[in-house]
Amino acid sequence: MTRLNALKQATTKKELADILGVTQLFLTHRIYIKPIPDQYDQFKIPKRTGGNRIINAPKSKLKDLQSRVSTLLLDCIDEINKVKKIDSTLAHGFVRERSIITNAKMHLNQKNVLNIDLDNFFGYVCVNS
Repeated sequence: MTRLNALKQATTKKELADILGVTQLFLTHRIYIKPIPDQYDQFKIPKRTGGNRIINAPKSKLKDLQSRVSTLLLDCIDEINKVKKIDSTLAHGFVRERSIITNAKMHLNQKNVLNIDLDNFFGYVCVNS
């Protein structure tokens, strides 16, 4: 069974935990029990334009779970794209073997490039009051 089909057929936390390769207890604890602030380390980094950017970095156990979910979803996207015969070069964020570097290379020697920073694009988690 493909990972996409396994995910489509999963109806319980146990089945999802099995697909992700973690225990049901671990999955439940990360999602429902462990307080969100306890799952992140917060720190500041200076912005080029002045001021600071607040970073909320997931701690190792949450980061591992996020990585497993990301891998699962990327596997599913690969399966869908293969079936639909899709080979897009447009997206570079959260795509395997692509990065800000591959995106930048596509814009080399262009007369104009628009660069914008969407404020709070991913939202935020207030971990320290």
